[in-house]
Amino acid sequence: MYELVIVGPHNVGKTNLYNRILGNSFEESYISTVALDMCSFDNIHVTDTSGKQMFRNIVSVCLNKADCILLVYDATSKESFKDIKKWYDTLDKTKDIVIVSTKNDLDKVVPSEDGLQFSSSLELPFFEVSSKTDLGIPELVKFITLKNPHKQDSITITDMVYNLYTSCW
Repeated sequence: MYELVIVGPHNVGKTNLYNRILGNSFEESYISTVALDMCSFDNIHVTDTSGKQMFRNIVSVCLNKADCILLVYDATSKESFKDIKKWYDTLDKTKDIVIVSTKNDLDKVVPSEDGLQFSSSLELPFFEVSSKTDLGIPELVKFITLKNPHKQDSITITDMVYNLYTSCW
């Protein structure tokens, strides 16, 4: 099973990203994730984690099992961008790590260039997404499915992306 874990500071859009990846849904209302939420499909296990400090021990357990980590910040929050640098320092660098900028449909205060420069300096992939408009989500999903060494040879990438979008809902 390929383990994908979504992490980052509190209130950056991790849950809407998780929901958009798994179920093609977006919720305007905000409900904070308590510890974590999980779903599995086509040999991929996805975990949405809380960004709150009180759940860091639980999140650490998930990170230990992760094959790929989506490190998420909010493009409308300079504080969240600063925080992902601290989050990155705590991660196991042997894992696949992807930097993801969310809320790119809104007025950004963190320029794209800053996210790209940060990810490039670490030689990590970088995606800009909007869970609300689906901007960048298909490309991110395709990237994730291509990284999965456990994908079934008989299933196409298009099928995996479709299954990813429809399986947990």
